[in-house]
Amino acid sequence: MLLAQYHGWKYIYFSANTIVASLHPTFGMPWSADHIPDLTTKMTYPMTFYARIRNLYHYYRVGLPSDYFTESMEGLMKERFGLTSVPNFIDMERNASLVFYNSHHALDFARSLPPMFIPVGGMQCWSEIGALRKNIKEFIDNAEDGVVLISFGSTVIPSSMSKHLLAMFYSMMRKFNTVRFIWRWKGEEPDNAPKNLLAVDWLPQKDILSKFRMPVLRFSLRTDLFL
Repeated sequence: MLLAQYHGWKYIYFSANTIVASLHPTFGMPWSADHIPDLTTKMTYPMTFYARIRNLYHYYRVGLPSDYFTESMEGLMKERFGLTSVPNFIDMERNASLVFYNSHHALDFARSLPPMFIPVGGMQCWSEIGALRKNIKEFIDNAEDGVVLISFGSTVIPSSMSKHLLAMFYSMMRKFNTVRFIWRWKGEEPDNAPKNLLAVDWLPQKDILSKFRMPVLRFSLRTDLFL
């Protein structure tokens, strides 16, 4: 966004989730805490009076950290790019020409949105399924009691985990020695890894999930990562 702002380019804001609370003040949308449960809660519609109060709290809880985050981002941009001043981060977001959000009218709540908001739910799905690499396919085919797919996306780099934390994962895998685990692994090869673990640097996640039904251990709220 900073580069687009500097050159006067038009740009598109992409939300990997449905509409979240932090987008409401950014784009001037009315808050809907009275009837739309926040994405981070388990509440459903219709909500009781107590549930609405809780929901309002969650709206603030998600929205307020965004202000702190944007201030941190502005400081980081000044430091890394050697700038004396940068545009306000929220203002740069507001200057987006379009906002793509990952949802669909049939699956979402009725809400008031600016005309620049375009639902693109399902854009991550496709009908063609790619062929799996030989080592992954054989590992899955030879599983006795199923396979568990583990991926933390770009949030956590497994090779940077502490030895204690890795030992906890390995201990869990060894307890379920008839189940096989596939872990997206970046960095050096894991030491003392269980025999029922396959660590690979790249996971064709959608191809694997399209071919086989398996549990997924994933740390993310992004809905574009699932079929």
